[in-house]
Parts: sequence; structure tokens; C-alpha cells
Amino acid sequence: MKTNNDEYKILRDEINQSYQSITSYNIALYTASSVIFAFALGQPGFWYCLVPLMVILPLYLLCEDERRKICWIGAYLNVFCEGKGFFWERRHHELDKKGEFTELTNTLPYIFMTAASCGGAIIKILFDDYTQNKLLVIPIFLFITGAIAIVKKEVHFVKVRQSYINLWRQQKRIEKNRAVASARDGGGKK
Repeated sequence: MKTNNDEYKILRDEINQSYQSITSYNIALYTASSVIFAFALGQPGFWYCLVPLMVILPLYLLCEDERRKICWIGAYLNVFCEGKGFFWERRHHELDKKGEFTELTNTLPYIFMTAASCGGAIIKILFDDYTQNKLLVIPIFLFITGAIAIVKKEVHFVKVRQSYINLWRQQKRIEKNRAVASARDGGGKK
């Protein structure tokens, strides 16, 4: 049977693995978007400049999923494992709530790459397809929509972690009530 110490270490390793995944997704974002964008600048028309958008949003969603997983595991550690020699998650959460610990946002690289893609399309329209200025609305619309989608999907660690902590505390109360009821029922049968 695993001890609380083993469980804590395993879950901390999962958090570290999620951070590594986020780093890999960011590297893929820059690499794929840059290569596609460089190719697009040499092509006629502006549509190719918008192709990186098909890479940006899925990678962003994968990153945000990893960030939610970090919050979920961190909240579990806070409720079930900490207080027995481990306090990292609890202290981290308290500093976040006070505003003492500033989290770097994950949205900036994605908004920047969306802007670069749409900006490239606008430049291509203005200089290559200048007769089609009415098409400027397409990349502008895509940038605004993409930026709003990215900001709306962003995981706000303090809020998400607190909601997960509340859920885990509720689960802990349910388990405790079941154990008490089971002990009471089991004790009455003897």
C-alpha cells in the first residue's frame, strides 16, 4: 500500500510532467507557426498566412488542458496530502490569493503568433493583392476572434484551483461521512 509520502511524490511528478508538456507545446507552436509562416510569405495570395491559425488554437487548448490538470492535482495535494510534512501547494495557493506570487500568463505567445499570422495576411493583401482591400476584414476578424477565444479559455490558476479545492474538500467530507456511517453500521452488528 502506498504511503501518503509516495502519493505526494507521484502526483508532484505528474505536475512536473504537465509543465514539461506545456513547454513542448510552446516549442511546437513557435516551430510549426514559423515554418508555415515563412512558407506562406513566398506564396501568392494571403490565405497561406492564415494556415498557422490551424496550429495555434489546438496547441493552446492542449496547454490549457495541462494547466487545468496542474490545478486539479495541486488542489488534491492541498486537501488530501498536505499538512503531514508537505505544504507546497497550500503555501503556493495562499501566495497566489494574496497577489504575492505573480503567474506568467500562457496566452501571450499564442496571441502574438495569432497577430503575426493575421498581420502577415494583412500585409500580403495590402502589397500583393492591393486590388482586394475588401478582404482585409477576414484576417482582422480572425485575429479578434482568435484573441478573444484565447483569453476566454485561459486558466486563471487562483480561481480554478480554489474551485477544485472546494470540490476535493466536498469529496473528503463525503468519504469521511461514509466511513463514520460504515463504522457505525459495522459496530452495531457485532
